[in-house]
Amino acid sequence: MGHYVLYPSDMVLSPRLSKYSGFTSNFYKSLCSQELYFSNPTTFNDPFEPAVLVMEKTNDEFLISFLANTIMSCLCIDSDNLKLWSYYADGLRGICIEFDSESLIQNLCKSIQLKYNSDKRIKDYGLTTDWLYGFYVKYSENNIPLDFEEFLGSSEEEKIKFFATKPKIFEGENELRLAILPKKERDPTSEKAGQKWFSKNQGFKYEKSAIKSVIFGEKADFENIKAVKNVLGDSIDYKMAFAQPDNYSIKLKPLD
Repeated sequence: MGHYVLYPSDMVLSPRLSKYSGFTSNFYKSLCSQELYFSNPTTFNDPFEPAVLVMEKTNDEFLISFLANTIMSCLCIDSDNLKLWSYYADGLRGICIEFDSESLIQNLCKSIQLKYNSDKRIKDYGLTTDWLYGFYVKYSENNIPLDFEEFLGSSEEEKIKFFATKPKIFEGENELRLAILPKKERDPTSEKAGQKWFSKNQGFKYEKSAIKSVIFGEKADFENIKAVKNVLGDSIDYKMAFAQPDNYSIKLKPLD
């Protein structure tokens, strides 16, 4: 079976992807190990996360296992997003790491044991997973209806759409998700198969060269800035994000 990096047919991959964070212990752990973390969507904060809603409504063992063993990483396409600096980067006290999209995904594929090529398809395969999906989140007033039987019988391409809907209140986050789905030929109820699932919070390595810039919020503590620079060195393009109260925007400037 071939393994794939798969995007929707009409999707244009943003040249850069950003990850916002506060200066937490988990942030420093991922920074020092140069890993992008993937988590199970049932652990996300949004109470209307589709996976959370379905887990509450279904008794289907396969579907429960499928949802419980899918892992995702959430990024966005811009580094000057006021909402994200407010919510995810501790009110401009945190940080945003901006990646080169192609380099990041190539690095992740290597870490996940997939072989990436520029036409967004994989030839040959590793032993870890069937798919690495990339898709933009769509924002809706209403949650998507779900027919469980139809969902179970659908292709991986259709299944992934299920994870791509969030409430309209989050519109403007410009979110892109990378998802790893379980291998479809495994029996998720068997002890042998269960040993092959990813953990619910797992990091995959990237090279430092995949980082295009590192942006600190204007309220970031100097000791945190110093700690990040000690880890990454002087070759990184460092910037500072400043709030612009006259037009409710964020302006990026080179770090002095």
